Amino acid sequence: MKTYKKWFILIFISTFFFVHCSNLKQANTQTPKWLNTEAQKLYSQFDLVYNSDSSFVLVYSDNKTESIPNYKIQFSVFNIDKQTLVFSNELDNAKLKWISKHEIEAIVKLGFVDKKTNSSTKTLIFNVLENNN
Repeated sequence: MKTYKKWFILIFISTFFFVHCSNLKQANTQTPKWLNTEAQKLYSQFDLVYNSDSSFVLVYSDNKTESIPNYKIQFSVFNIDKQTLVFSNELDNAKLKWISKHEIEAIVKLGFVDKKTNSSTKTLIFNVLENNN
């Protein structure tokens, strides 16, 4: 009987911990109203990607579809604490991701092989602190 009680308590605690952590994550990823308003001014449809400490957010919109091989990605970065736009840019055929708390990597498909680098992609790094006055 004691073994069943231990298992029941362990399962109950595990379930409580899992549900509680899920709720915390959802609460932290809710889009602030000001950010949603600002992003809607820039883009009709957009996605958000926060950096690791949620101090900056990358807002982007692309027209990528199955039928269009080339696409343009428009993106902006906002400082969450200051509630300000840090910078905006657009790139053709690029994928974006945070690589540190303050840097975004953009890998751009060139559509040709660069003779100097022997690569069909170009990597750009955007440091959000350099544009965050």
